[in-house]
Amino acid sequence: MKRLVSASIIIVLISLSPASAALNDSPGDVKEITLKEAETLIGKKDAYFFDVRGDSHYVSGHLPGAVSVPFEWKTQGEITERECRIDLSVLPEDKESIVVFYSFGPTTLKSYKAYKAAVAAVQAGYKNVCFLKAGYDGWLNSAQAKRQ
Repeated sequence: MKRLVSASIIIVLISLSPASAALNDSPGDVKEITLKEAETLIGKKDAYFFDVRGDSHYVSGHLPGAVSVPFEWKTQGEITERECRIDLSVLPEDKESIVVFYSFGPTTLKSYKAYKAAVAAVQAGYKNVCFLKAGYDGWLNSAQAKRQ
């Protein structure tokens, strides 16, 4: 049985400089993964997927086994300077587990929530943190391409 972290909602302020910093200029061990890498992780017992798009989007479809994780912007302004709030209590207790965050993707602005969530997980001590820049949109497009 998967044990969950008993952490409360954590507010994180993540600043990148300059404001146009690329997503792959990530602090710590945040790794951008491809759709193919995501496919190999789905279903593994030590890999967890987290959807940061919001409940209505999650309900309309999500990656297999993904869990919705509450995420919201707390401040406005430059996206790289925004404060966010994310509920990390849904993450696994084992900080060595593989945690993968995704949002809409694949554009930088659409995948940035997943990136920010991944940074928050690294700051909370998780060691194997990834984000799927292609996001759910990329996943759907990939799945449709495979069916044709």
